Amino acid sequence: MLISQPQPALISALFLPHGPTISVRAVALANTSLTGQACVVALDSVNETSTTTSGSTALDFPGCSLYVNSPSPSALTMTGGATVHANIAYLGRQRPAATG
Repeated sequence: MLISQPQPALISALFLPHGPTISVRAVALANTSLTGQACVVALDSVNETSTTTSGSTALDFPGCSLYVNSPSPSALTMTGGATVHANIAYLGRQRPAATG
């Protein structure tokens, strides 16, 4: 992820016609030696509900992980008798969630 944001010219106004643009880059790497490979990866970081299951849906991912990129508390929505069984589930910017 690359984020750039123009900054106001404070002291730099003495030397530059406009303020500087500050840029940062973030890179994340899952430690698959601890969690296993990802079976399901939901990359939508904008939508509040990235992954939805309902009714008697049973998602079984033995030996691998579920990754949901949304930071919303409702990123993974399960209703009815829906279940998810995975090595581990990563939801947004939270710590790994316990799975059954």
